[in-house]
Amino acid sequence: MKRAIILTIAALAIPQFSQAHHSTNLYVDVSKKVSVTGEFDSLKLVNPHALLMFWAPNAKGERVLWSVETHAAGNMIRLGWRPQMFKRGEKITVTGNPSRNGSPYLNLVEVVFASDGYHLSPQKANKARKPT
Repeated sequence: MKRAIILTIAALAIPQFSQAHHSTNLYVDVSKKVSVTGEFDSLKLVNPHALLMFWAPNAKGERVLWSVETHAAGNMIRLGWRPQMFKRGEKITVTGNPSRNGSPYLNLVEVVFASDGYHLSPQKANKARKPT
């Protein structure tokens, strides 16, 4: 009887855990890549996903804050990402998969710094960089 209760609880709990993480395809179009140039605001190495924030003009020329999501903080740190690599206001070009609803949101593919052409990837180890 005890075993049946434990198995029932486990069977009911497993679907809840499997829905805890979402598919990127639900909110971004992974078949497209866009590049947006703007000014760096912040890098938040938080879980469950690190966030890069930057300001860029929209089609009307208004300044808009973009959110760029990437991997978990621990993964980004292991790949060499550090907030010290960036300087607030520094010009960057961010490439990523755009949101499906048109909001200023990207799933990160790459960051390129205008000052030195340095490429920063969330997919491979990165060398240390000091802002210029």
